[in-house]
Amino acid sequence: LCDPDPPTSVADCVPSSRDTSGVAIALIQGTNDGIASPIKADATLPELEPPHALVQLPGATHYAICDVAQPPFPATIEPNTSELDQQAAVALVAERTLDWLVMILAAD
Repeated sequence: LCDPDPPTSVADCVPSSRDTSGVAIALIQGTNDGIASPIKADATLPELEPPHALVQLPGATHYAICDVAQPPFPATIEPNTSELDQQAAVALVAERTLDWLVMILAAD
């Protein structure tokens, strides 16, 4: 939880306890995300049990990895503009997800 929301720094976020033991978690987020603040992801990461990762997509917005740049109402409006086109963002997510899965499976 963060106050104010959106937060201006990681210090604005209070950890919430979540038991993530035994589960590999990768947070995937665009650096231009105007809906889920990248600061929230930064604050969440230390609360997760390893293995965990923060996969940042440079220039991508919240919906850049979806099939449309702005889903219709009632979806939250993305206030920022993506510097990645949809196709490039989706391909990048697929590539980074594969890298993450290979790394996790190789560790077992």
